[in-house]
Amino acid sequence: MQNKNMKQIIILFLCFFILMHLSVFSQEGTASNLDEYAPHFVQQGIKAYEENNWDLAIHFFKRATAFPSTATQELWYMLIMSELYAEKYEDLLLDVYEFKKNFPGSYLTSFIEYQEGRAHYYLKQWDLAISVLSDFCVAYPEHELYASSLFWIAETLYAMHYYSLAASFYERIADEYPKSVKMTEVLYRLDVIHQREKEEKLLLLLQATSEEYLSSKEEYERQLRQFQTEEAIGLRKQLNDAQAKIAQLEFDKNEADLHSSLQAEEIVQLQNLLDNIEKNEAKSASQDLIKQIQMLKEKAAQIKIELEENTLGEE
Repeated sequence: MQNKNMKQIIILFLCFFILMHLSVFSQEGTASNLDEYAPHFVQQGIKAYEENNWDLAIHFFKRATAFPSTATQELWYMLIMSELYAEKYEDLLLDVYEFKKNFPGSYLTSFIEYQEGRAHYYLKQWDLAISVLSDFCVAYPEHELYASSLFWIAETLYAMHYYSLAASFYERIADEYPKSVKMTEVLYRLDVIHQREKEEKLLLLLQATSEEYLSSKEEYERQLRQFQTEEAIGLRKQLNDAQAKIAQLEFDKNEADLHSSLQAEEIVQLQNLLDNIEKNEAKSASQDLIKQIQMLKEKAAQIKIELEENTLGEE
């Protein structure tokens, strides 16, 4: 609204200027052939400006600034505003420099400096934007664009991700300038920042919970691995003990088998010996000797049977 009022005032001033210029030109008739087109350039520039045809407005205003008779501070201001709307920010900054050089102390200087700060913002020249807009606030504390300048400082800080600092500027605008034309954007930014703060807190909580969960999970897995290791060691010991016992039993069995085999062989040899004795000595031997031989043979046979039974039982 403020820019629109300023725009209307400047357009009315330029129209008045054109009429006065044409009146003087018709009375004197001394203008050159080129200079007589200057008012026409101004008229066409204003027409294009009102139609939001910024490129065409820039074209005619640029041509009009070439003539001293039409290169007024109001025309330069409209040229700069056309460049702002056309997003030709680098050209705007060059023309701001020319304006300050040509019109020192102009009543439009504050408006020009405000647009200069915005141009730096759009060019993402954050430090320059904050510097120019801050200087504006210091120089013009009662200016009608003061709240808007605070807004663009806040926007710059927001773009730089200084959300808390940006929020302090937005809150100041909301508290001290509730009728600011930027109030809708201010409230939106504050809502976004507050929502972001909530999300950051939730993320921190989630991160802490996740870290705690991972720590518990790692401890559980460590204890499980330790238990599995201890269990495996115990099973391995039991297995080794069992294998050693089996080996000992097999050794004892083999020893017993070998011993039984030797005993059986000795008994057979003893029986054979007794048979030979009985055959050779039967004629001359006494009945007592023969009886003793028979008893030994029976005892050997009995032992052989017992050995065989033991062998079958083990099998």
